[in-house]
Amino acid sequence: MFVGMALGAANAPAQTPAKKSGPAAKAGDRSFAPVHWDPALPPTAYARNDPKQVFAWVKRKIDAVPGKIDEFSSSADREANAAAVAAAMSAVAPIAFLTKCEAEYDAERQAFMVKQKTTAFRDSLLKQPDAKALTLRKLVLRSDIIESSKSATQNAYGARSMVTYTQLSELALGVPAGAMYEPAGAVVRGNYTATVMPYAYEFIHYTTAVSMPAAEARAKKSPFGCIAVASLEAPYLFSYEERESTTHIAPSLDVIYGTGLLGRLDRVQVYDKASGKIYATHERDGL
Repeated sequence: MFVGMALGAANAPAQTPAKKSGPAAKAGDRSFAPVHWDPALPPTAYARNDPKQVFAWVKRKIDAVPGKIDEFSSSADREANAAAVAAAMSAVAPIAFLTKCEAEYDAERQAFMVKQKTTAFRDSLLKQPDAKALTLRKLVLRSDIIESSKSATQNAYGARSMVTYTQLSELALGVPAGAMYEPAGAVVRGNYTATVMPYAYEFIHYTTAVSMPAAEARAKKSPFGCIAVASLEAPYLFSYEERESTTHIAPSLDVIYGTGLLGRLDRVQVYDKASGKIYATHERDGL
């Protein structure tokens, strides 16, 4: 594995200067409040809901609840605080995020297949929430490069290579699997196999078929956009850390420092970015 090669280098790496990311969106605006989902609003209304701002807003609401928990807090104290936080957060209406999606035309079906990709949370230490038990989907809302550098490494056999190291900050929705938690009708397994994969390797797409004749599809210029609408659930915010490595073509190691926001995915929508037209909406059960 590449990680072993990189960490077991015989010589200290000669690093190139690190590249810092550009200025991130400000999350300290205490006057910020998210735009909650409203079927009467156009998709552009949700551009205000920058994930960094929304996550900071959620944290402020939780921090404003009296009775902080520390190492001296009893079980009763913790239960009372959890109940108080739940009461404060119960008034929060569903929040809509503009998300990335991919579109591919299926000529046989005469339709664009528009996909929002999710993966597993691959932090084995993540227990609150228990990602594996919930089959928790990770729908990335924002990813920023914190630092990137290149190093020359050498393994025990003398083989040398240039490795790219990248640290990223990631914000994501955590969505439990199941018809009461996600629009099950839109779920398509990404590995296209009947074999049940271990949780860490499982990924699905929330997929929408947008019917369109070939002639119209050829003439279409504006891209598709997607919306994810979430109802927040305890424990609301959580942290995770992941490592991803590749050995082919250009070896790399990515370290992801993530913050998740747990919730039910009430609905996913596909729209036209130019006109704002909503092509399709998928909803979870129980709404």
